[in-house]
Amino acid sequence: MTLSFEEAASSQNEYRPSNQETLGLLSTITFSPYVGPTAVGKNYLMAHLAKTIGYHPVGNMTTRQLRDNDPWNIRNKSEVEMLRDIEEGKLVQYAAHLGNRALYGTATEDYRAELINIKDIFAHSVESLTRTGFGDVRPVCLLAPPAKWEQRLDKRFKTMDQVQRSGRLDEATESIRWILEGSTSIDRVLVIGDDTYVHENVERIQAFVENSIQVAPEQIHFDTAEQMRKSLPDLRAKYLTKG
Repeated sequence: MTLSFEEAASSQNEYRPSNQETLGLLSTITFSPYVGPTAVGKNYLMAHLAKTIGYHPVGNMTTRQLRDNDPWNIRNKSEVEMLRDIEEGKLVQYAAHLGNRALYGTATEDYRAELINIKDIFAHSVESLTRTGFGDVRPVCLLAPPAKWEQRLDKRFKTMDQVQRSGRLDEATESIRWILEGSTSIDRVLVIGDDTYVHENVERIQAFVENSIQVAPEQIHFDTAEQMRKSLPDLRAKYLTKG
């Protein structure tokens, strides 16, 4: 019997690939997941790193409808097919987004063993990824000045209904909480998703991801995260009003 969406969602943090060929490939890969609230600048920074220093943006599959502004390396897969792949342990990893009832996942063909592999993921997936079988997992956490973040949310939320907006704000809450409180056992680097910090961010990320140097968060990172967290009630009132 095929796995249900609800069963996949409840077991996503415990999922491990079981295919031996998949596990052999993963052991050779350095994976750098990018974590942060929606519209914080993850895709912009990853595109910059891919263009300037050759990091490999990991493609993925999803059951949701594709959008005009989706990355080039995202593809559709039916829910039935994806649930079957999860049940058979064929995927490298997957995540279930409860807000829009969509599945996201990656397969071995999405990765490159000879390059640093980068991808945006949900915060709740980071810890399970460290046990998936990658050679190394080096998380990069993105934050943004609240005013800049709100401007980006204005654009992002224009085409979303309130259920989708609510799901994205729930995810943002979890991402900020994880960055501030839930990652003490996992090494990671914090950066600001804003043009002003691009050069500094690249240096921080390369030191951490390529050279395994511990790059301590600065006060600006903690301050920005706290400001974002404090702004969430006002953002919910703004974007989730009735009428």
